[in-house]
Amino acid sequence: DIRISGEVLGGAWDALDSGRADLAIAPGFAPLPGFHTQPLDRVPFVLVAAPAHPIFAEADPLGARENYRAIAVADTSRERAPRSVRIGKRQPRPTVSSFAAKIAALEAGLGIGSMPEALVRTHLAQGTLKAVSDESEFSDVVLAWPSNPSGRARQWFLHALPDYFRELSARCGHV
Repeated sequence: DIRISGEVLGGAWDALDSGRADLAIAPGFAPLPGFHTQPLDRVPFVLVAAPAHPIFAEADPLGARENYRAIAVADTSRERAPRSVRIGKRQPRPTVSSFAAKIAALEAGLGIGSMPEALVRTHLAQGTLKAVSDESEFSDVVLAWPSNPSGRARQWFLHALPDYFRELSARCGHV
C-alpha cells in the first residue's frame, strides 16, 4: 500500500523523522542525520505581487520588499520548529494553509510573496500577478529516506523518482 501526503517546508523532514513517512521529496535545507538524500531538482522561485500593489511604485522594489506584508504558507512540521523562507525577520506575514490560498491572497493584493515559478507561470502570463524582479532564487529539492530502505514500493520510488524529475526539469527548462 502507498499513501501520498503533502507537506510544506520542514514538514517533509518532520514526517521522515517521526516515522510518518518512509520516503520524502523535501527541501534540500537541513537534512537530518541518519537519512540519505539524492538531489532531484533546483526549483526557481520568483517574487510576485498583484500588478496594482504599491511595491511597484518604489524606486527599488526589490530593496523595499521588507516594507511590505509577505504572504506565507504554513510549515507543516509537527515536532520540529516551523520554518519561514524568503521573509524578513520583521516583515509582517499573514500565513495561509496552501499555495493555492497564497496565490489567491497575492492576486487580491494582500501582500507580496516568493513562489515556485511553475506555480505562477500562468498567472504571470495572464497578468493577475507581476514579478517584482527579473531575478530568480533557487531552492534545492531532494529525495530523502532512512538509511535502511526496505520494501518494494520504496525501492521502486527510489529508482523512478530521479528519472521523473529529470524529465520534468527538462520540460520546465531548469536545472
